[in-house]
Amino acid sequence: MNRVALDEAEDLSALQQDYVDEVVAEVRNSLLEMARRLDMQEQLGPPKEAAERLVSLVPSHSPWGAVVGPVYSTPQVRALLGAPSRQAVGDRVRRRTLLALRTSDGHLVYPAFQFSGREVTPGLSKVLQRVSDTSDDWTLASWLRAPQTALGGRSVVEHLARRGADEQVIELASAAAERWSR
Repeated sequence: MNRVALDEAEDLSALQQDYVDEVVAEVRNSLLEMARRLDMQEQLGPPKEAAERLVSLVPSHSPWGAVVGPVYSTPQVRALLGAPSRQAVGDRVRRRTLLALRTSDGHLVYPAFQFSGREVTPGLSKVLQRVSDTSDDWTLASWLRAPQTALGGRSVVEHLARRGADEQVIELASAAAERWSR
């Protein structure tokens, strides 16, 4: 490990270091398995470029981090969902099957909480469509993450991850939409 890496590792908690070590081990194992089947240099490019591409899929910190958590950029969402174009991502936003938030400087960001693996959390589109046009999207994102008494203290996104868009969460979304439309 080089000196810069050692200095950076000292700034991490033991738990963070363990997590990074586990991720590095998993990536290493996956790459070694791929190397048995592929010409890695040809498929992934130079090592630095391959590493940058892998890290580019990690959601970035948001100033709203405490409220909405980390966010993805449009290129990251395209890569994550395998969307062929920016327009395909934009179409999902217009159809309310994906939540995008416009930043103060005009960029679109996508809350990471809405993804389950490489897909949008099942049932989220039903909730988004239920509350469509009743509030601004930042308020909606905050509401989706806030603990809900009706859901036993879980947030809507936590509920969706466990149970999907059942009647209880749809009723909650309808009630929120009604409040916001007044």
